[in-house]
Amino acid sequence: PITIGAETRGDLTHTPLGLKGFPFYPGPSAPSVSGPPSRAEPGSSVNFTCTSGGFSPRDIAVTWLKNGDKLPAPQPRVLPAHESVSFSVSSTVGVNLTAGDACSQLTCQIEHSTLPAPLRVTYNLSDALRVPPRLRVGTAPAAPVALNESVTFTCHAEGFYPKDASLTWLENGNETNLGKPSPLAENPDGTYTLQSSLEVNATKQRNQSVFTCRAVHDSQPPVCSAEPRGHFSPSPPGEPLSVTATLLFQDYRSALLSWGPWVEGEG
Repeated sequence: PITIGAETRGDLTHTPLGLKGFPFYPGPSAPSVSGPPSRAEPGSSVNFTCTSGGFSPRDIAVTWLKNGDKLPAPQPRVLPAHESVSFSVSSTVGVNLTAGDACSQLTCQIEHSTLPAPLRVTYNLSDALRVPPRLRVGTAPAAPVALNESVTFTCHAEGFYPKDASLTWLENGNETNLGKPSPLAENPDGTYTLQSSLEVNATKQRNQSVFTCRAVHDSQPPVCSAEPRGHFSPSPPGEPLSVTATLLFQDYRSALLSWGPWVEGEG
């Protein structure tokens, strides 16, 4: 066969000429990785796709690694299927997200005969992850409390990612601006913790008043759902998290403060 540049005439091959007439093979372009269109929660299986192009010959190897460990992945797709001057490759891998992936990295590695060393691109799994907060509430002093005594409710939103979150307090369903937030704190695993306190007086007018701490995370709709007392009760999917404490009076001389266990939901 006769080789002329990158063109084909008659029975000429597709191999372009390099220096001094030796065949020249182009290498693959820098790879890129695309993730899901929106964040997913721990336990979800999410697909990531790595692409590259402009290389020849056709044979190419794509390897996926999570935090340096190789992941199983299907064979990459190389196009076109017929002979060509250059080819493109696409490889997709599924990753099961965990809460600890706020600090994890996904790497796509490409190896080709034209490369002196593999090409790599890294994707931060934190860009695809949303971990809802865990809520709990405490009080000081502990129950029972005396009439007209000052009571402090403290709400903890723990282990969430990303850090965009807010805590608000409601008294009998009405939002109050009396809560005092603490600075956002980052946890060793890359998630965050937020705290807010609400101080109230146990007056007789507040007999059976319900105080609710509501967490809105990652721009979720501000819809509140909670059990004021009793057993663990998940909120419906799509609603923010809330936990409620109820101030109950036995009589006008003493007060009993009671609160339920954690109330968790999909936020």
